[in-house]
Amino acid sequence: MRFPAVWLGVLLVAALPVHAQLPRVEGTITQSGDSTPLRANVSFQPPDSLKVEVLGADDQVTQTVVASGDQTQTFDSRTKRLTVIKANIVREWYRSASLLYGGPANFAFSGATGFTAEPTQGISRIRDRTLLGTSENRTYYVASKKRVRAFPARIEIKEGVRTDFNDQNLPVLHAKITSDAQKMPQRADVGTVGNMLSFAYALKARDTEFPANTFSLPEAAKDAIHEDTVLRAPSSYTGTTPDDQWNRGVALWRASGDSGEALAAWARVTLENPRATAPRFSTLEVSLATRTLGGATRALEGLKPLLSESDYALASASVANLRSDQAAVLRDLQTAAKTGEPERLLALSMAQRSSGDINAARATWKALLTPTTPRAFAIKAAESFALSATRAEFATLGQTLEGDGEAVQLARALLDVRGGKTPTTTFPSLLFRASFARALERAGQGGVAKPLWESLESNETVAIQNEARSHLISILARSGDASGALTFWGRWNATLLFDTEKQKAQNILFDAFQKAGKSDALRVLLLNRATANAAKDPDLRLSLAYQETFGSDTDVNNAITAGFNRFPNAPFWQGKRAESYVSQGFMMTPSDTAGFRRRAQTFKAASDLLDKAIAGDDDPTFYTLQKALISIQRATDSGGVVDAIDLANSIDEARIQLAKLDASNDPDYNVVATIGWNAFPAPEDRAKTIGSGRHALDSAPNDGDRSTPIFAVRQAMSRVYETAGDAATSTKQWVMLIDISRSADEEAGLIAALINAMESRKNVTGIAQLMVRVGSEHWPLDANAALLGGATARAAASPLSNEISQALDALADAPNTNTATYGAIIARAAFSLGRLQRATAIIAIPGAPPTADAELERATRALPLALAALKPLADSDDPFWSTRARLLLLDSGTLAPDDRLDLLKKLAATQGGEPSVVLVRANAETDPQARVAAAQTLDFRVATWRRLALDAIQKGDKEGAEFWSREAFEFASTAPEVDSEEFQRVSFAHARVLWATGQIPTATTIYNNLAGPGWANIGRASALLALRKRLQEAGRADEAKAIDTRIAALNLTKNDAQNALSLLADLDG
Repeated sequence: MRFPAVWLGVLLVAALPVHAQLPRVEGTITQSGDSTPLRANVSFQPPDSLKVEVLGADDQVTQTVVASGDQTQTFDSRTKRLTVIKANIVREWYRSASLLYGGPANFAFSGATGFTAEPTQGISRIRDRTLLGTSENRTYYVASKKRVRAFPARIEIKEGVRTDFNDQNLPVLHAKITSDAQKMPQRADVGTVGNMLSFAYALKARDTEFPANTFSLPEAAKDAIHEDTVLRAPSSYTGTTPDDQWNRGVALWRASGDSGEALAAWARVTLENPRATAPRFSTLEVSLATRTLGGATRALEGLKPLLSESDYALASASVANLRSDQAAVLRDLQTAAKTGEPERLLALSMAQRSSGDINAARATWKALLTPTTPRAFAIKAAESFALSATRAEFATLGQTLEGDGEAVQLARALLDVRGGKTPTTTFPSLLFRASFARALERAGQGGVAKPLWESLESNETVAIQNEARSHLISILARSGDASGALTFWGRWNATLLFDTEKQKAQNILFDAFQKAGKSDALRVLLLNRATANAAKDPDLRLSLAYQETFGSDTDVNNAITAGFNRFPNAPFWQGKRAESYVSQGFMMTPSDTAGFRRRAQTFKAASDLLDKAIAGDDDPTFYTLQKALISIQRATDSGGVVDAIDLANSIDEARIQLAKLDASNDPDYNVVATIGWNAFPAPEDRAKTIGSGRHALDSAPNDGDRSTPIFAVRQAMSRVYETAGDAATSTKQWVMLIDISRSADEEAGLIAALINAMESRKNVTGIAQLMVRVGSEHWPLDANAALLGGATARAAASPLSNEISQALDALADAPNTNTATYGAIIARAAFSLGRLQRATAIIAIPGAPPTADAELERATRALPLALAALKPLADSDDPFWSTRARLLLLDSGTLAPDDRLDLLKKLAATQGGEPSVVLVRANAETDPQARVAAAQTLDFRVATWRRLALDAIQKGDKEGAEFWSREAFEFASTAPEVDSEEFQRVSFAHARVLWATGQIPTATTIYNNLAGPGWANIGRASALLALRKRLQEAGRADEAKAIDTRIAALNLTKNDAQNALSLLADLDG
């Protein structure tokens, strides 16, 4: 079970108004409503000793919180983990209103009657957005930060109501408190009707002293590591105790992504304290994150004697998933779900669905449709149950549900909506009402959904308000009501602190109008508002953002000028004006002294503006880094950008800026210093690069996501080591980045970069070993196939391809069979396929080089040997290796039809939830019902429905294709979270299906919308090319020819035209 996060730093305590404290009390607090029902035993001894014991379903203690002296300790009895904060939560009750902290009436323990934070109290600087780019061999990095308070800025308690306010003076918690005449809390209700969390207090005064050990942790806590909840820099952990070693490992992992050093530290802790679970859990977490099956398996084995059967099974399921053993995942989740926890039951249902047992999944979803299930889980179950229905089941599946609770009513209503009906069901719960409104909107009933969203927008819960606003924007965009949409965007934007959040809201606004084909209505209104005499800063910023997304350079410059002229003292507009000056300066090509002076003056104007922005902003990180990057670029760029007169001064200025950044303890400053020193060629500058990089990575990781700064630093350091001739350390930087990749797509870019580096030094063995790693990766099957295909295509295109092939042969034919050998067998087969495909494509080109025939002959000869080595793996019982071998055999195109179908059936038996397996098998079957059954095993995502539709139309299943493409299109059209790029992909598929099913006017309308001015020219051309293709296929040559005129009017360059053709090949399926 999970609980709200708490702030865990060392803080100054503000002066608090104090009321009479509660006397010595004991009793229980029971939490109910929109969460997992929980009960806790409570003991309180004035002035500041508190114990909270959270009970599980069997009344056993699952978590213990003890506040005493100047610290608070929390022990989890299930995981045997202990966290410590250097603060007493009785005195600092304002940190949280969760059950662990005594609930919303926790102020009664201290006698406080309110709270106002000191200006810097609880403030952290959290990384907001980062901009990372590369140009040739240079990296550009800049970050902005926000000052964030970890708890409310102010709390009012009056007339039985507690209201918590943030720094924007917006209420973030509203609780009605009921107390008796002695000020003993009896009840606290948080939220509003339809979204309520209730706490029932059953406390009574205790006459006698508590036993001496009352405010102590359970005996099992003595073996636990004391985990720092606010980490320090890794190098500050110099002690040798298990606590220091464990915390150092966590700091290393989070601050620098150094999994090797972190795992080594935790291994030492485990040897010294074998009963401590923290190092084993951390090892498991990092092994899963780095896709290291061996490490995950060993950590899991170590946890087995320390955990209950169900908790061990939950951890085991994650390891089974890593090795692609879906049968084991299902078994483990069945055991884990015996606790009845909703989160585990939902995970089980997804595994049951993926395995093809839709009836078992439905039974699990039904079990969650109860009044006692927390609303979020009940809604997910109702939605999954309804989405699992086939067309034939819309009218009947709801009849299998028993009872008439709100969750059951929601499931029935969602089924009715999918079947084309408009239920009149009303839902008191806000979350249930939102789910119903989403379904109506997706089914094209936006008019019915609109009043539901309007009612939700007027409630007091900010998260629900903002979801409603996103949907109202979408609904209004489809009718072209830009003014109404901007009203809701403005309310939404006003509640947001982080730029990343504001960017998301802004993207939803822009995408809504683009998807609706109404971008012009939004553009005109934004321009009118920005040029009005009463224009406000948010109006001008939004107008600029629109022009930066859709407009020309002139439009962007005009928007910047308008904003700066209206708000010349605002740091944001000063920074934008400075960016504009810098762009102008770098575009200047002076030919005389006067011209050089003008350019120097332009750069100075930019620098002066940035100085003002730095002085005027609450957190000047972004503008400080911006100024440093500009000075670095001026000092190091060539080609006439920096002239001889100004070069020396520019270099001096850059070095001054870099020295200032180096002196800072801010890791983002150190990142830019790393990049900056790397731009200079001298050996002493290379040493400074390494020093700055290490400084950046050796910092306290409490400032937000570290992935982007880690990437920037390690990339810069790899270049320094490469230049210094230390290829091994250079390669290590890339490997560490590959280890911490967050997706197969991200890893693909890193693999390509490392192949480039190895190719430049003719490191054939390194490339082959890298290919083996890719062949052994543990990403989901589809993602892994794409990664392997991309890496092998790059290696096959290398001038060293012959040598790479020989190196892979040596690795694959090694006498000692192990996982590395298996990875080599997979890599060699994939490489052989990629090499043959490339050779075949080259020889088909007129004027192919003389070596093409010989290359084709070599590739043709190598493939059968590589495929033969795959067959033993394909026939093995190991789900990971057999799955990958079988997929490569299928991709080879060498199997007879019966053998192909047999192999697909074997794959489907172990990998039922993988789209690549399910869809290929469905196409191999002749019965259309095979696709219906297959669809039920897949996830309910728009991308999957699109693939189902395209596969169906290719197979001739028009009815199925229309059903899935319509589902995908309606969802993509209405769901705010589906961006314009995904909508474009879905729209192409839907238009193709509609054309094939005879609905040509509707299909034509979709193509024309995609070719409208709201889209980029390459996308517009692709839509016109698709329409021309459909017309040509239909024999309508004259109409097809007329499309050519529209394409020509786009004035595409040759490169744009080629990109349009490539995009068409991708989008048209």
